[in-house]
This record gives sequence, structure tokens and C-alpha cells, in this order.
Amino acid sequence: MSSSAIKIAPPANPVTVTGVASLASNSALACNVGLGGKRAVEGKKFRVRAEGSAIVAVGTTTVKPQLLAVAGANPPASPLVIGSWTALAGGTAQACPTTGCPWWVECELIIDSNSGLMHGTVAQLVNNTFVAPAAITGVVTGLNGTNSPIGGVAPADPVVTFALGLTLSAAGTVTVANFEISF
Repeated sequence: MSSSAIKIAPPANPVTVTGVASLASNSALACNVGLGGKRAVEGKKFRVRAEGSAIVAVGTTTVKPQLLAVAGANPPASPLVIGSWTALAGGTAQACPTTGCPWWVECELIIDSNSGLMHGTVAQLVNNTFVAPAAITGVVTGLNGTNSPIGGVAPADPVVTFALGLTLSAAGTVTVANFEISF
């Protein structure tokens, strides 16, 4: 699997409260990245990765990054609310010191258009605390990564759209340095 990005999200605003990272150019919209390509994604493993840093006011403040998804191109009606998306996994909150800490979250995923499902694993690191890869628990359904209808599901482009949820237990600022899809 190569590590070249095929799609990079536009710049995001820093997150200061729990929610979905918003676009730097329009804070009312979620910063998202869509997996397009129809036939190009069927049965092929891909990676969704986000990374950045956090600064908090109190050293016991926790930071929890989560990758979120929705089928197709349309974000949910409340795009900046984490619960409006399908969380691919619950994420694990980790304490961040007042001096700051780096973080990343990454999913390795594959789409099966016959079942309409996406499967994969998620791993994360916050403040040098690694959470080992585990199967995703959030199921996104109705996916078709081919060029023709399957089981009544029409092909979509993008097939699935991803967003980044960030949860802080108290005041802080989380920046997103990179949010991308790669093969």
C-alpha cells in the first residue's frame, strides 16, 4: 500500500469545544474528506488519517480524536455535532499536559459493495499513549463503490464522506495539521 494521499481535506479551524472540526473558510461546515472514484475503491484497502496537536489549560484535561463517516456526499443535518455522524469507533480519551501534546487517529478500511458495508480497524495516539488497532464498531451501510447499481443501491461519488470529531474534557485548543485519505 502506498502512502500517497489521494484526497486531503481543506484547512480546519482549531477546536476549542467538543465537536466536529469545521472548515477554516466556513465555520458552519464540517471539515470533511470524501472517498470518491466509484470502481477504484471496491475491494481495495485504504487509509483515513488525521493528526495534529493539543494545548490545554489544566493538565488533567483529556483529548479524544474520532473518525466519523456518512454514506455518500451529503453531511448530516447537524454536521458539527459528533452524534450526527457514524463514529467508526468510540475513541479513547487521554490526558494532555499544559505544555501540549501531539495526537493522531487512523483507520485502515475496505468497502464491500455486495454487502454495502465498510470494515476495518482504528488506532490512535494521544500524548505518546498508543491505542492498538481494533475493529471499527460503527457500521456505515448502503455503500456502493462500483459503477453499477447493486441490490438497489446506486453508485455514489463520493462513496463515503469522513469527518473528524474531537472531544475535550475541559478548555483547550486542538489543531488539525492533516486530514487525508490514502491508498
